[in-house]
Amino acid sequence: MSISVFGIIYILITLALCFKRKWFTYWFVFSNSLYYTSVLTVGDFPVKPCYVSILVMFFVFVRSNILTRNSFRQKDISSLFLFLVWIYVSFFCSFFLKNIQVLPSDSSLSDYSNLQMLHATWGSVTQTIFPLYGIFSYFVIKAYIKTKQDIKDFTRGYVLSFIPLVITVIVLFIFRNVIHASSLTQLFFSFIYPTYSRNVEGNTYGSIGDIARTFTYIGEASYTAKYYLVMVSLFVSMLLYKKNTNFQKTYLLFIFLLLIAMITILGSTTAYVGVIMLGLIIAFLYFRYHHIIPAPVVRSNSNFMALTTIFGFLIIIPLVLIFYDKIMFFINYLLVNNVDKIAGDEGSGVIRLGTNLIGINVFLQSPLFGVGYGHNRTTSYFSFLLSNVGIVGFLLFNFFCWYLIVMSLKKLKRMPGDLKVHCMIYVTMFIITYIINCSFSGTVAIAFGWVWSNAAILGSLINWRGLEDVKDDDLEVDYKKRVSYKLSVSPGNKKWLKKI
Repeated sequence: MSISVFGIIYILITLALCFKRKWFTYWFVFSNSLYYTSVLTVGDFPVKPCYVSILVMFFVFVRSNILTRNSFRQKDISSLFLFLVWIYVSFFCSFFLKNIQVLPSDSSLSDYSNLQMLHATWGSVTQTIFPLYGIFSYFVIKAYIKTKQDIKDFTRGYVLSFIPLVITVIVLFIFRNVIHASSLTQLFFSFIYPTYSRNVEGNTYGSIGDIARTFTYIGEASYTAKYYLVMVSLFVSMLLYKKNTNFQKTYLLFIFLLLIAMITILGSTTAYVGVIMLGLIIAFLYFRYHHIIPAPVVRSNSNFMALTTIFGFLIIIPLVLIFYDKIMFFINYLLVNNVDKIAGDEGSGVIRLGTNLIGINVFLQSPLFGVGYGHNRTTSYFSFLLSNVGIVGFLLFNFFCWYLIVMSLKKLKRMPGDLKVHCMIYVTMFIITYIINCSFSGTVAIAFGWVWSNAAILGSLINWRGLEDVKDDDLEVDYKKRVSYKLSVSPGNKKWLKKI
């Protein structure tokens, strides 16, 4: 086991912040984004900051309160627990499977055509650590959230986590053309992840090429893109649903434009596809649920957005004409380093398609149990689940995700006003995280901290009446809504009253 200087600094800061619950929450949210870092290394296994922070949260703040007597009455917890049990059931059943070719977890994705016969060993049970960590994180974070203020602190933690990222990006971008810039970038990556070998000096495009494709401590371009999509969900939701001053609206709009610029520069296909999907998700949620937010707030924010959109088109046209040559240069850069990379015979597009087709084929050979968690590798967590844990595990995990989304929106109308905004924020964040992360990531999808943080917050919002600082006024308003609903139901529909 080896620990780095970065790891020592991280552990000391984490322990120091345990004395202040609010600041620990901020630090915890920030640590979830530090995926391209390593606190310590056990053998060949790097321990990420999010692994450490969840253990500290458990031992310092939660401990034995992780599950209560009534926990398994909640469908999110019961389905997630059953998913975990099924992972080990399918893993045990993999020892009885024969004559199935898979792409092993230790094989390169580029060698997707080089399949091997399934060889289940007890040593490969280490692959099940990742879902175990994620499910444990969900239980811990949900037990940690006891008040409305905790949810608000998580939201503020996301906002604060964006600040160091912007600073890092700006610093790396400014020094991209400085002499020995690649050496400086190499030093930065060596500090945050000492055991990972990355030679940025050999990059064809120098430091800027490595910044564009690795972009700081979050990870590779696709991982960073997913974080950007989460932050776009946050700031756009605040701009649409939160009561803001004109200054706050301008600030949120600036952050949104900055994020769009960073996504564009990133040059990630995941980011571009994600932005389109996120736009559709935001539009659907807004037109479907904006009437639940107070009308003056929605009207003021929508008027501001409409006005800035009109002025934005008027401003962007002359800017495109002025910087036309630079824009075309960047487009050519994307075509060479992104589109061609995907479309080539050995590009990532072909690899993703190939591994997913293999995953479907493996699933058809063992549709019920799969081939055991971690035994077949793909580039999508959806096809990974189908091939590794079969249709049962696939349905349990997806039921868990959709239950959180549907039930949060179902209970949105009765929530106190201060929770409605946070509910819309985390529903948006969780949907895009769930769809993009699971569509464009394999086993690593379930190891990202923000997946479980957002899920746990939605789980807490579903049971918002149990939060400790919910006031009697909030419950009284909810009671009046329920009585009003009962009186409005016609005699022929009285069967629906049982659901209240």
